[in-house]
Amino acid sequence: MGSLIQEISGSIKPTKRDKCILPVSLSEELAEEFGIHTGDGHLSFRKYGVNTVYEYGVSSSGDELDYVLGFIKPLIKKLYSLEVKLYKDKRSNTISFQYKSKSLLIFKKKLGFPLGKKDSIEIPKVILESPFITDFIRGYFDTDGCLQFKNRNKKAAPYPVLDMGGKSKKLVTQINDFLLSVGFTTSLVQSSCLHYETKVICPRTRIFIYGKKNLKKWVELIGFSNPKNINKFEEWKNNHSINL
Repeated sequence: MGSLIQEISGSIKPTKRDKCILPVSLSEELAEEFGIHTGDGHLSFRKYGVNTVYEYGVSSSGDELDYVLGFIKPLIKKLYSLEVKLYKDKRSNTISFQYKSKSLLIFKKKLGFPLGKKDSIEIPKVILESPFITDFIRGYFDTDGCLQFKNRNKKAAPYPVLDMGGKSKKLVTQINDFLLSVGFTTSLVQSSCLHYETKVICPRTRIFIYGKKNLKKWVELIGFSNPKNINKFEEWKNNHSINL
C-alpha cells in the first residue's frame, strides 16, 4: 500500500510553479483526506487560451466553518504543503477552496479519483487493501453523513441515527459491506433526491445505522473529526446522562 503511494508520487514531476509536495506513504491522515475528497472534494481542469488550470477543490456547508478551517485546511497543508484562501457563497450557503496543482490532480487521478462528477466513485483500491479504511470512512461521513437524535417518546432519550450516502451505489455498498464485516447492524436503502441546482431527481443509496449500541461502536472504531458531529454526540450524552 505504502509502496504504491511512493511509486505514484515518484512518477510525477512537478513544475517549478507547483508548490505541492506529494506524500510517499499511506497514513491515517491521508486516508481520512481521501474520505473527505470522496465526500466533498472534486478534481477539474480548465483551459484559458494556451494555459490550463488544474484544480482540486473542497466545498462544504456554510455551517461547517470550524471543520473547514480547524481541520481540513491544516490537514491539506500537512499532507501536501499547500496554502489556500477560503471562498464563501452566500447564495448556496457553501464555503469552498481550490488548490491549483497539476501534480496533485495527477496523483489523485492515478489513485482512482475521477475528474468532474463522482457518480461512480469507489473506495480507492489502496484504501481497501490497507488497515486505514476506518479513517477513510470517518472523512467520508464527516462530509457526506449526518448524525441525528430522534425523539420517539417523552420518557426515553432521543434515539441515535447515523445516516450517510450518495449517488455512487458501488461506494456506499463497499462502505456498508465493511461495516457489516466488523459487526455493525445497518439498513441499505435506495432513494432519490432533488438536485439543489439542476432540480433533476437523482438516485441515491443510503446507509442507516440505528441505536446506542451501534453509535458506541462507531465512536470507538471510527469516530468523528467534524466539530458538528462531536458536539451533537457530547450534548446528547450530557443532556441525557448517557454513559457509553
